Amino acid sequence: MIAELAALTGEHPLREPLCRLLMLALYRSGRQAEALAVYRRTRSTLVAELGINPSTSLQELHGRILTADPTLDPTSPETGAEPWVSLAAGHLARPTQLPVDLAAFTGRQAELRRIQALLPGDGTPPATVLISAIGGMAGVGKTTLAVRLAHRLAHRYPDGQLYINLRGFDPTGPAMPRGEAIRVFLDALGVPSQRIPAHLDVQAALYRSLLANRRMLLLLDNARDTEQVRPLLPASPGCLAIVTSRDQLTGLIVHEGAHPLTLNPLTRAEAHDFLVRRVGAARLAAEPEATDEIITRCARLPLALAVIAARATAHPGFPLEAIAKELRDSRGSLDAFAGGEPASDVRAVFSSSYEALSAPAARLFHLLDLHHGPDISAPATAALAGLPLREARGLSRNSAAPICSPSTHRAATPCTTCCVPTPPNASPPRRHHKNGTGPPNGSCAGTCTPPTPPAPTSPPTAAGSLSHHHLPAATP
Repeated sequence: MIAELAALTGEHPLREPLCRLLMLALYRSGRQAEALAVYRRTRSTLVAELGINPSTSLQELHGRILTADPTLDPTSPETGAEPWVSLAAGHLARPTQLPVDLAAFTGRQAELRRIQALLPGDGTPPATVLISAIGGMAGVGKTTLAVRLAHRLAHRYPDGQLYINLRGFDPTGPAMPRGEAIRVFLDALGVPSQRIPAHLDVQAALYRSLLANRRMLLLLDNARDTEQVRPLLPASPGCLAIVTSRDQLTGLIVHEGAHPLTLNPLTRAEAHDFLVRRVGAARLAAEPEATDEIITRCARLPLALAVIAARATAHPGFPLEAIAKELRDSRGSLDAFAGGEPASDVRAVFSSSYEALSAPAARLFHLLDLHHGPDISAPATAALAGLPLREARGLSRNSAAPICSPSTHRAATPCTTCCVPTPPNASPPRRHHKNGTGPPNGSCAGTCTPPTPPAPTSPPTAAGSLSHHHLPAATP
């Protein structure tokens, strides 16, 4: 803790709250002379840079350290003025914040085993902080998997489990600021609101101090990017951080050593089991062809399957063929996948990913759909977009990641025409057949006319239907 505070004080020498924390930490570690030296250094910097003396509270703390005030002893009953010390000493609240585990959870056994294999088999804590970054396209089931994993591992983290929805790709509003997320966790750990420091760096230092030498599990859901996540990561061995995001979180993998896991859509067998658990085996067995068509038109995405399964369950007398026909007839629209609220509305979920793209990435995302085939090389992508190869490589890595996910199966995911809403006042990147509404059976037989798409300049307002198109994935 002292080393970290010293580094932060060196980076921000004018921030008195950091100086105060460092002085207290040094004094309570038996290093009175060093604590006084920190005050003198801070006072000299403030006078030289700003022409002012330290605040009254910092001067008072200097005087108390100088006289070895016994109330500064962390064991003193009067130490309430600095509650983080007593909290860090062992009076931390034990939060249990995990969301409910889905009873109808299906599949993903290989993914669960892969993450669990990162932990020591004997139940002992790992030697370093363990970070698992679960990524994938919108609606692929990242949060559901993360919650199931967290519940499986909760018994290994007896000091508590913290959960937060960072709203990184949220159809209802902007991403959660980092400072707000840290304050939520500090509140969950029992720090009174009036004692939470004002500056983000000090808040992060206090947060890490409270987690020191504890075994806690953190579930950081729906992260926008690495910078939003980094202040929330614990620094002490024995903690596990599970992060979900539509972003690839490359910085987290490179600098924090996170273990990436990218989810693809369910296998066909898993998708069938998904519907069995929600709709019932007998009903599916009575209409096997309709069941297969529903799975295909949902692109094996858990969110789309869940929406359709909910509709089938709500109307038990409704034939599955009628639901399949509705999906078949809704080509050119995602209205059939409306879930009643933004979090379960496939249209809103896809749109929130699309809106997160930069204008160049959104333009490239549209252009990729003009290519016929399961994948496309980086040079071909550059030629298609009229960009230098280096720039095309960078954009191709980011243009589709939050929305679609390449898979080893040709019929794996929705294509860009299906997923990407059309910008206002712009023709769609591909018009299917004569009426421009979509293919008659959810697939394109190569008879499409590909007009040149304009660069999107405003949020999308409509969307195409899910089908079994495969995402064109740029390859080196």
